[in-house]
Amino acid sequence: MRSKTLSSTVRVLRQEHLKQLITMEEAIEAVESGYRQLYQGKVVAPLRQHLPIAEARAVGLIMPVYAPAFQHISVKVANIFPDNPQRFGLPTTNAVLMLFDATTGRLLSLMDGEFLTALRTGAASGLATRLMAPRETKIGLVFGAGRQAEMQIKALVASRELEKIYVISRDATRGKQFVQRLSNELSIPLEWTSNRKIIREADIICAATTSHTPVLEDREIGQGVHINGVGSFRPEMIEIPPETLSRARVVVDVREACLAEAGEIVAAIQQGYLSHESIYEIGEVIEKRLSLRESKNDITFFKSVGHAIQDLAVASAALARAQDQQIGELVNL
Repeated sequence: MRSKTLSSTVRVLRQEHLKQLITMEEAIEAVESGYRQLYQGKVVAPLRQHLPIAEARAVGLIMPVYAPAFQHISVKVANIFPDNPQRFGLPTTNAVLMLFDATTGRLLSLMDGEFLTALRTGAASGLATRLMAPRETKIGLVFGAGRQAEMQIKALVASRELEKIYVISRDATRGKQFVQRLSNELSIPLEWTSNRKIIREADIICAATTSHTPVLEDREIGQGVHINGVGSFRPEMIEIPPETLSRARVVVDVREACLAEAGEIVAAIQQGYLSHESIYEIGEVIEKRLSLRESKNDITFFKSVGHAIQDLAVASAALARAQDQQIGELVNL
């Protein structure tokens, strides 16, 4: 008896589809599940491949992953061009994700990787904020005014009850337009500012830029703050001062990757501010239910360079709902 013939159609999920399919809260839950699988050693994922594009000051990233728990294989190709917003009015990141059936190897879905990347990166910060930030928080601060910054704001809203979120960015006009657009979508007060005194008042700080130099100084950072650093993903990129890590509890998404790629971690170790042994992985914090705050003055820092398991976890959840609700475009390749 012949086995059932499977459909060869591929479900295309564009940004507008993904926005319907998965909320930030659901993405946080998916990413937590992925990190748990990763810490338990149930994920197969080589270090991502970097393709430098020197003429454009850009880099291409290739990120494959397989995890039996999700029953899928995913491969994401992401091209990061920092000059895109100012030169061409395009997003910094352009990406596509391919999701395959882990039983047959069939291509099941093509997804907009730019939105998915920002969503899962925001979800990682949201999870870290839930696990590491002070329980009582009032002020959030986000550096950046791009897609990543947008998702950092949405992650903060999903993770803590804040009174206000400030935004600091290089371009005042773009930053104010960014805040105005999000203010129409979110219920929390947002404000673009150039006032550096806000940094010390912030309870949670998120850095979501492509800066090669720190976006703030160590002396500007107050006690008891939680910091999420998600923008830097190469050793020469640094958003948070390395010396700040000497007085913080440091958690990373993946130790091996951050030791090789995260500018803050690399610099802090080289300059003697941080040791390998003092770094936790977020999967360990989840699995062991570690408490990283012993007093209200403790500083915590979560550094994420991104891992393919985040993509797989969120993409799998999105596809399941898309299939159930018949959302997306079916095509034959």
